[in-house]
Amino acid sequence: RLEISDIGVDLQIKEEFSLPKDIIQSPEIQEAVKKAIISNLQYDHIDRALQIKEELSLPKDIIQSPEIQKAAQEAIISNLGRHGHIDRALQIKEEFSLPEEMVQEAAKKAIISNLKDGHIDVTLKIKEKFSLPEEIAQEAVKEGIINALKNGNVNIDNILKIKEQFSLPENFMQLPEFQGAAKEAMINGLKNGEIDTALEIKEKFSLPEKIIYSPEVQKIVKAAKIFYHVEVGFLEEENISIEKLTEEELAE
Repeated sequence: RLEISDIGVDLQIKEEFSLPKDIIQSPEIQEAVKKAIISNLQYDHIDRALQIKEELSLPKDIIQSPEIQKAAQEAIISNLGRHGHIDRALQIKEEFSLPEEMVQEAAKKAIISNLKDGHIDVTLKIKEKFSLPEEIAQEAVKEGIINALKNGNVNIDNILKIKEQFSLPENFMQLPEFQGAAKEAMINGLKNGEIDTALEIKEKFSLPEKIIYSPEVQKIVKAAKIFYHVEVGFLEEENISIEKLTEEELAE
């Protein structure tokens, strides 16, 4: 039985001995070839996957099988996200004839992933090169920004820049999901002693008083004063005490 590891040998045998087409396209060999293409796509061996596809003359129904299409989609996401290889991603799209819906889903996921990791430069290129509809692009950017804040990638100028580049609605920063993520980022800044970042989040994202004066935030404000010996008094209501927290409170 032909295994995935035999595909390289199979290509050489086909070339040197001119095996008949009916042998190369037998169900057993076709299944092994299909698995080999999927494996190479998964390991980002794109050139090898394309070589197998071309030299073994795979029929359309195999190339467009759900398994290969899914592997090709994941390869696009990987190249756009981890590597930022837009041209390679476009090549995969064309060579494997991915339907537009799968391509748009891949581009959306890549934008979210890049923003989460703090990579903003490639996101606009993805939108343009893949002709991503405005609505889908904006959904991706919203989710990516929120994930970035939750993930600790808090570059406020970049967030404001990407908001403008993708023409997000003015009320975006008033959405509950954004304010929740900004609150989480501000709290993490205070916990880590990054007071300037926390204050910048408060100011530039216009966090409302109900968040700033919430018990959760105020507890962290007091802890920041104690542990980092900094004054963040204007974050705190006048009627809230700043006495030292108990060990039980700090442990929560």
